[in-house]
Amino acid sequence: MITPVVEFVKLHQKAICPVRKTDGAAGFDLFALHDILFEPGAIFDIPIGIGCVIPHGYVGIIRSRSGLYFNHRVQAFHGTIDADFRGEIVVSMSQAWSRDPQIVKYRWAFAQMVVMPCLLTGVEITPEEFANRPTDRGARGLGSTDVVEFKP
Repeated sequence: MITPVVEFVKLHQKAICPVRKTDGAAGFDLFALHDILFEPGAIFDIPIGIGCVIPHGYVGIIRSRSGLYFNHRVQAFHGTIDADFRGEIVVSMSQAWSRDPQIVKYRWAFAQMVVMPCLLTGVEITPEEFANRPTDRGARGLGSTDVVEFKP
């Protein structure tokens, strides 16, 4: 079995190529291109100076690094890097959960990209075919699988 490889290119001289820091790490750490001060409630788009080639049939998912979120409440918005995207990766971040300014320094790993297989084929079906594919959940939406009974 051939292991797919993600190829990274530095688009800026100061950029740091993403790395998986351990063999068991799910994601590639993404590094700040410069110091960034996050004011409370702010949302920032942070270019990392890196482009990538993700193998066909895979997708890169941008996620928060749990330590940065847990310790400082700085959160990455989930982003999608498609296999055919060839631009610079930009990470959207929020500092909405803390009352204090936070800083992410140059060379800090501040977000991560998890690369996963993705479904590539979709077909249209008729409403009748759709009706013949029921599930226990059905059309119940957001939060419907987390129903908890509260007793006063």
